[in-house]
Amino acid sequence: MAIINGTPANDELRTLGSNDELIGLGGNDILDAATGTGKNILRGGEGNDELFAYTQDELYGDKGDDVFNSDGKGNNKFYGGEGNDIIFPDINDQVFGDDGDDIIYAGRGGSTFSGGTGLDIFWIANVEAPENPNIITDYDPIQDYIRVDLEKISKFSDLTLLQEGTDTVISAIGKKLAIVKNTQATSLNLGNVLTGTGKIPSKIDTPDVPSIADTKDNIFSIAGSPSAKTNLKSKLISVDASFVNEVGFFVVKDSKGTIVDSDGKSLTAANGDTYLKAALQQSQVLFSGISNPPNGFKSNDISRIVEGIKGGNRIVFYMVQNGTSDSFIGNQIPSSQVILGSNFGSNSFQQLKVDNLGNGKFNLAWEDQIAGDKDFNDMVFSVELSNEPAALGSGLQGKNFGEVLDLTKASGKVKADFSVYREAGFNNEVYFYKVDTVDGLIGTLNPNSATKGDYLQAAVNNVLKDTITEQAVKFAANNQGIQTGSATINSGSIWAPMIIVNGTLSELTDANPNNPTVYFPFLGSNSDGVDHIRLLGNNTWGFEDLAGGGDADFNDVIIKMNLSNV
Repeated sequence: MAIINGTPANDELRTLGSNDELIGLGGNDILDAATGTGKNILRGGEGNDELFAYTQDELYGDKGDDVFNSDGKGNNKFYGGEGNDIIFPDINDQVFGDDGDDIIYAGRGGSTFSGGTGLDIFWIANVEAPENPNIITDYDPIQDYIRVDLEKISKFSDLTLLQEGTDTVISAIGKKLAIVKNTQATSLNLGNVLTGTGKIPSKIDTPDVPSIADTKDNIFSIAGSPSAKTNLKSKLISVDASFVNEVGFFVVKDSKGTIVDSDGKSLTAANGDTYLKAALQQSQVLFSGISNPPNGFKSNDISRIVEGIKGGNRIVFYMVQNGTSDSFIGNQIPSSQVILGSNFGSNSFQQLKVDNLGNGKFNLAWEDQIAGDKDFNDMVFSVELSNEPAALGSGLQGKNFGEVLDLTKASGKVKADFSVYREAGFNNEVYFYKVDTVDGLIGTLNPNSATKGDYLQAAVNNVLKDTITEQAVKFAANNQGIQTGSATINSGSIWAPMIIVNGTLSELTDANPNNPTVYFPFLGSNSDGVDHIRLLGNNTWGFEDLAGGGDADFNDVIIKMNLSNV
């Protein structure tokens, strides 16, 4: 048995074995037994600590507002101590909230909850029903609350309450959710059992901004209720890679990385390519890293804010090496180019290194080649939760084929200030054109099935025009030069970019049948079926002008746009 002591400052302590004791002492510490093999003891000490259990571990929060996670095989014991704690059990755990106003989540079930003194909130179902009912031992119907958040449960009458001796069994959708010991069913009502997004009139209602923590295997856990949404803010710090890599994230249900595909089938990483394709179809792209930027373009100015991150979610980051999510989904690149940030408990080499900076901020450093130099500097970016809103126009960006400008939620006129950068031998022009859906439909024309000439003509007819000059807004620059400009445009529409390779818009409408090549964000509309447009960040696009992907540097034209309401 080893005793590992922290310091009065912020520490990160881990165990790889069993029968160890981690003692945080002062500061806001991270104590991690999820990397161990079980039967460890963690003591947070003073401060707001994050503690992680694997199996048969004992976790003590001591003083402070602590966050507990059970991320392994369960059968752990949690002791909140003093303070307002948030506890995420898994399966067959024992939870003691102790003093303070605590929030306890359901996990997979079979656990026993004791809130202790204070106003406690027991989540008996959070997004999905537990496998087995949890047992609440000390529920106080006067000051405690029970919460249920399930898709088909919107009101108190959707629940079934059954008296069994001195206990009450709460069920829904045919499953037992919880057994409330020594409680009469008549004492439970819509005042203390809340469904959906019902508001708890308490100072400890789930925070407006949930917290984020890195759990075992780099699965990031978002604390908070599903009704408490926040935003994920990421910023590119550095790029030192031979490839233009894309990074993003997707939501998983548990430490195994389980997702549910569009047919309702549960998949894990063991399902191979089927899992990867389903995961990336549900993903949010953050950005791509340009390793050879044109003059004046700074990669470390790139940032992304993704709105609507739900409390209770677990997210996994991924990288597409020398490709995009779209190109993998479209079968243009093999699965070997998709690198998951988590190994989901396996012993395979991880190509993501996470640095906890404290205060809920992390640096993610990637190695893009399995047999590479393992310097973890191919792409480095930060992530944190934030109340900062996403940039105007970026609402649909990051979704599949989401290299679009979204002004559907804007009102009135919008001013677009832009900069155009170039590193290319061709004199390219970029325009935006109005589409009806994020998938690129123009009326009944589907970019993946319509005749390419028909789709091109419809795009030209819908090209973005300045409302003041009534001229098409052209994005172009001299080689290694920078073009800046502004345009006033109407709100209410979705605009997709297209690049005219070594040609002009007028050449697409003249009588000469030898039109220049045009590439769109939608692979089915491109003559080579290849991805030529990358989302580099919020309202920032990179273009590749050569057929077949060329040198795939996506720096031939780069557009960075800042939008504001007029």
